[in-house]
Amino acid sequence: MAIVGGVAGGLVLTAAFALIFRNAAGWGWLIDQRQCLGGWWEAEIEGCRTGSAGTPVEPVNTYSNLAYYAAGYTVFVLEGTMSSVVFALAMTFLCIGSAMYHGLKTIKAAALDHAGMYAVFTALAIHAMAPVPAAWIPMAVGSAAIAWFFRYRFEMNLHAVMGLLLGLTAIGAFFRGSTLLAGISMATFLTAFAIWTLGKRRIAGGRWGHGLWHLLTAAAIALMYNAIL
Repeated sequence: MAIVGGVAGGLVLTAAFALIFRNAAGWGWLIDQRQCLGGWWEAEIEGCRTGSAGTPVEPVNTYSNLAYYAAGYTVFVLEGTMSSVVFALAMTFLCIGSAMYHGLKTIKAAALDHAGMYAVFTALAIHAMAPVPAAWIPMAVGSAAIAWFFRYRFEMNLHAVMGLLLGLTAIGAFFRGSTLLAGISMATFLTAFAIWTLGKRRIAGGRWGHGLWHLLTAAAIALMYNAIL
């Protein structure tokens, strides 16, 4: 039943994305669109420089975000605690936000993507600092608060905050959890970052590079969560 539920959820998200992308122009959701926003290689391949890319602007980058939903749902199935519920919801939020960003390429969608990243890594860091049953409460409140304030109120430096939160999480995982899983997670993060960098510099990856980043970081985040346990 767990597998059926996960697949059903993924299909619902996929159908919702397809519906949004098909009707985005008619709904007025593309008014502030910038097809080359973010400078991703796939957008150039799709024709963003001439404004000829369709919707979703970056198909691979868009639908590869389903990996975040899958990773969050898997953690929930394996653990079944309230903390894993919060984590799964944060990962689903990231899935939606990043998919909207890569699909629509609007300023509002980019903000949603960043908020999703803040939510996931804040929940992860709080879980690392307090891996107890009641941790789901500060995880839920903290991830929502940080996502709102750091993206919509103060606009912090995204990469700096992500690095700080991941560092705090890794410390908790290495010293109070599974060193092996934490090590594998960090190695996966580093591999993903290398691929991200190669794509940004147009060295390797093409239209598939950033999608692979999504797959690897989804796995790395789930591994880090489980390392804390």
